[in-house]
Amino acid sequence: MIRRWRAVSWVFGPLIAMLMGCAGPDEPTPENRTAPPAPKPAEASSPTADAARPLFPGFSTDDVVRMTLETGDDRIDLRRVGTQWTLPEWGGYPAEQVFAKALAEGPGRTFGSVPVGRYPADAAFFGFGARNAKVSYFKASGELLAEIQVGGKGEDYREAFVRLDDSPDIWRVEVDWIPLTSRPAWASRTLWRMKPRLITRLRWEGTGQPFHAEKSADGSWQLRNPENGTLSEAFYEKVLPSLAFFRSGDVIYDPDHRRMDWDGKLTMWAAGAEFVLLLASTEEGVWGKRPGEPVLFKFNSVILEMPRASVTLNP
Repeated sequence: MIRRWRAVSWVFGPLIAMLMGCAGPDEPTPENRTAPPAPKPAEASSPTADAARPLFPGFSTDDVVRMTLETGDDRIDLRRVGTQWTLPEWGGYPAEQVFAKALAEGPGRTFGSVPVGRYPADAAFFGFGARNAKVSYFKASGELLAEIQVGGKGEDYREAFVRLDDSPDIWRVEVDWIPLTSRPAWASRTLWRMKPRLITRLRWEGTGQPFHAEKSADGSWQLRNPENGTLSEAFYEKVLPSLAFFRSGDVIYDPDHRRMDWDGKLTMWAAGAEFVLLLASTEEGVWGKRPGEPVLFKFNSVILEMPRASVTLNP
């Protein structure tokens, strides 16, 4: 049940798997209302309590090739290449796939029962304003498939008022993808992802303690550098899993490949391929770059402690 509604600021909340939407048919007039109407208990108990129905019947995610997310003067363009969502304005760099795919599925998972207001007469009352999000979905031909404008949201971000395809109707919906319209960043922070057992060799150079370890034919790891030590428990329990699913704290677009003093280098061999990450320590933090890519990854100092944490030095 909605306890209080307000026009939202742009923050991101967790995805909630709940697909339902309903509103009461007995609404007071806009002139007499002091708060958006709360649903009756029977109506809030189930998506079918008031004959909730798909608001975009016939919508297919397979038809969506491009999405735009607009919030005021800000705009995010997402484009599907094969099965992967990318950022054209970042040179085709990958987007966060889980979030992009959930956003693409949004219209097909949006249900409502009856309109609760009219646009523009009730726009301000239901939280619509200049900074609200609008999501547009396009076919490969450029044809507009669906458009959703998001108004006020509930305190837990599970519910929202929306307007569809420039229709004058305002709907109340409960969907799990609405928080994505407040997401400020869409570029993937994942450098690579694989099973830890596929990693066969690791080498750190230039920053902190040098490190080199290889996996033998029998599957055991051997420390090559430093020679006066052994691989620690942290290497097996923390370092290897972290490197197998390697994510940064932030990522920024760097099309001009700015010059930095790359004072470190991580090289990893896995599944017959070589993965290279250049590292630079600055006052802002530790920056990383994969050669040839138009982005910079930002890490905390923990990445520089990985070589030291991987080794137990002999007395």
